[in-house]
Amino acid sequence: MDALWRLVDKSPEIQKLMNESNLMLSEVSNKTKVNLNFYEIVEVFEAAILESVFDLPVPTWMPPLYSEWEELFLEYTSALWGFMPFENSSLPINLQHELSVFSSGTLISEIVDRLILKIKCQKTSTKECETIKAQKFYGYSTHDMTELSLLLGLGFKTFIFDKRSMPSVGSSIVLELWESKDRNNISVIQVDSNYVKIYYFENYSVENPKYIGDLIPECQGQKGCPISYLIKRADLLRPKPDLKTLCQKPLISKIELMESSEGNDNEDESEIQLIDN
Repeated sequence: MDALWRLVDKSPEIQKLMNESNLMLSEVSNKTKVNLNFYEIVEVFEAAILESVFDLPVPTWMPPLYSEWEELFLEYTSALWGFMPFENSSLPINLQHELSVFSSGTLISEIVDRLILKIKCQKTSTKECETIKAQKFYGYSTHDMTELSLLLGLGFKTFIFDKRSMPSVGSSIVLELWESKDRNNISVIQVDSNYVKIYYFENYSVENPKYIGDLIPECQGQKGCPISYLIKRADLLRPKPDLKTLCQKPLISKIELMESSEGNDNEDESEIQLIDN
């Protein structure tokens, strides 16, 4: 994953983002009197914004930068997690797809596999299915980044809805598995007699969640997302043969040659460099 993220950092799209925000980023280094790289600046803003939430004192020059910083962080995170296309990329791989596999493939595959098992067990009386058939709820305790992974895996084009921000504390995504009344005893998966409704709780105080399933093109104008659509998403993003094996595979030799030829300079490959004004 780190190797893919280094390619993201070198992409024209991210370099453009950094150049556009260079004055703001450089100001942080200038004000702190420390030559900070981008990832260190991330930590500075995370700490400052959290302290602001709890009404703790922060340097007076920081709050005016929050808005621009949050916009930059949203765009950068979108790129890292696979939401952003790299149209100007000359790489011999589809970088956006590779990022999507690593960021969301395992999660969406695991969830879809559970949904399929639940569907099969509804009409199967085996020992394996006893617990699954009776199960009404299955939950995950996650961070905001995991919510991004799930939204990407489901096929959403963005994780930004009403407000341009990262998922809030206490936010959650709910998938409801439904069964059509007109299933006619035919194979469940073949005729899409099962579908999934997707809801979003924006924070812990929300009582009525927002239905967001119709934001996915393949799910619009229907009762929900057809189970066949989710199966296709899982197949598209599932790490093959598995995530551990995939992580051990090097990126294709052409990319390795590109990185080795660029490694002759003294710059740290893992850092986005900032230009002080």
